[in-house]
Amino acid sequence: MAAVWLALRPGGFAGGSSTASTAASSAATESPGTPTEAPVSPTEPPGAPTETPVSPTEPPGTPTETPVSPTEPPAAPTEAPAALAPPTAAPESEYILPHSDTEPLTLDQLQGLTAEQARIARNEILARHGRMFNDQELQRHFDGCSWYSGTVPADSFDYNQLSPLEQQNVEVIKQYEASLTP
Repeated sequence: MAAVWLALRPGGFAGGSSTASTAASSAATESPGTPTEAPVSPTEPPGAPTETPVSPTEPPGTPTETPVSPTEPPAAPTEAPAALAPPTAAPESEYILPHSDTEPLTLDQLQGLTAEQARIARNEILARHGRMFNDQELQRHFDGCSWYSGTVPADSFDYNQLSPLEQQNVEVIKQYEASLTP
């Protein structure tokens, strides 16, 4: 079906018609490919061509958009590619206590952690420094973390590599773990 185009002029439609249906029916009688007179925009000087589509069918070559169903949920926002993130960045969800290397912990903050979560949280601090683990469960856990790179065997790990804050946080977590033991 050919697109129907109207020519707009100040004071009405082409041919002096005052209704869109009259203009549309006269424009519809044009043969396909024969352009109708272009409308004049109120912001353009007289004689400047501007087209106004009447039909939902666009002329050939006009880019189209895919219609969105009103029942479909909006697309989820996309995240930036991981390649743009700093190499040391890891999702916080990979940590039990994401900031235990930079912020002091309190016993109140640890409330609600299970004994296993507290054990992993304490060892996260060591794992950030490349400590490997003799306990296979711990080693498997940290091997599954994108940020972990086990480079120091457990018997060679020097606890003094930890910052004073990290050492303090290890002790706070140990206190919490002791409070969970009946």
